[in-house]
Amino acid sequence: MWLPSKLQENGWDCPEAVELTKWTKFLTKNYDLLPKESLDLDKDTTIKQVLLSTHNLRHSAVHRLPTSARGINQMVISAARLAKTLCDPLRTAQLEELNHEVESRIKDMELNKNFLEDKLDEELQDIRIRREELNAKEKELISSTLKEDQENKSLIGVLVQESLREILCDKIGPKEDQIDTGQKDENEDENGTPEISDSASYTAVEEMETNEKEE
Repeated sequence: MWLPSKLQENGWDCPEAVELTKWTKFLTKNYDLLPKESLDLDKDTTIKQVLLSTHNLRHSAVHRLPTSARGINQMVISAARLAKTLCDPLRTAQLEELNHEVESRIKDMELNKNFLEDKLDEELQDIRIRREELNAKEKELISSTLKEDQENKSLIGVLVQESLREILCDKIGPKEDQIDTGQKDENEDENGTPEISDSASYTAVEEMETNEKEE
């Protein structure tokens, strides 16, 4: 155990008793007191940078924050970096393997997402084309219906005019016939029987008497 006296001063009986955020401050403050072989830091990398990169991991775990696949992978990378810094080869290897596995799954997800997006674009394009065709057909149907309606109105108008003309002619015609037939012949009586003049009647009587005498 490193710096046992410091742990006792703070009442820490084991490393797990210390929160990660406190470890960040503690190790940063007491870095110079640690043995050189106790940490495996990359060049131009400080212990503070390594520890601060794990804050998001601790924060997400404690508060149960939703995280994307990329975010999880970044946490794994930070954890592997910390394990390497603390000279823990076993956990470093496990975390690096987990990192490769997560990256592989992310690539699969991205490929599948790209496929789905391409498929969606094709289907949406097909829908747009069909929508345009339907819109054109709708306009054509509306125009055709309005045209037929106008033609029907014109036809009904013509039929109504013809009907009115026929009805009016039927009512006027009989009156004209009555005027024409109402003039009776001068030689007809009131009953319509032809009248015979007196001279014609007298001549007919004389002819009958003459015929009787000759017989």
